[in-house]
Amino acid sequence: MAARVALRNRREELDLSQEQVALAVGVSTTAYRGWENGTSNLRVGRRRRLASVLQWSTAQLAQALEADQGVNGNGINGHAVPSWLGHLASLEQGAGQLWAFEVTTVHGLMQTADYAHAVEQSDILSETEASIARRVEIRIARQAVLTRRPDPLVLSVILDESVLHRIAGDSKVMAIQLDRLMEVAGYPNVELQILPLTAGAFVFGSFTLFASPAADAPFMAITEDRAGPHYLDRPSDVAAHIELFSHLSSVALDPAGSLDFIAAAKETLP
Repeated sequence: MAARVALRNRREELDLSQEQVALAVGVSTTAYRGWENGTSNLRVGRRRRLASVLQWSTAQLAQALEADQGVNGNGINGHAVPSWLGHLASLEQGAGQLWAFEVTTVHGLMQTADYAHAVEQSDILSETEASIARRVEIRIARQAVLTRRPDPLVLSVILDESVLHRIAGDSKVMAIQLDRLMEVAGYPNVELQILPLTAGAFVFGSFTLFASPAADAPFMAITEDRAGPHYLDRPSDVAAHIELFSHLSSVALDPAGSLDFIAAAKETLP
């Protein structure tokens, strides 16, 4: 793991010692030194406090950490995570709860390898088969967070109905993927809901909310577009997405009804 140069530079820019930052964050100097040297990971629950001490937003801290990670930086279950995914994956792996709304594809933590491969192949930007295979490998490795012991990630996902009908790969790939959805939905730490098309039209896209292990409410929202993930940490932005997720959950099918809906969608596959 590479040294986090941006973290050190920011501390020195503010004329703070490692001891002062550690005290302000509430950790030992050894722990902070590990973050700065890149010998230990910065837990999600500590990010907001560290950002405050460094007079950054959590998004700025995220960008600094991501810039320092590089291709061989943040490890997920023994796999190197590329820099474009590093911070997003580390948030996911360190969170206690994750709430997500998906409008085009199955959530990454619920995808089969074949489905993930088909999704990656559909990208309009040219990719080598080796790079696609690596991205799929990393995505599947990340799914271990759902079965980690102790304290598996608590995952709440709302899928737009269209996701069930948009074919990735072929009908066989989709059938296996729908079976996988129903399997993961049976985990005690997972809740899956389907937002039916009859629920009406919505003028927003996919988003994700992250909550720290010891917290009940999310501290960050993330939206994604072609430019990549956008980290939203202002309380008003996070609150707006919490309210939106709550509304979507209230108009979506309940978990039992969602399983029936998925099973029915499988029967309609060509």
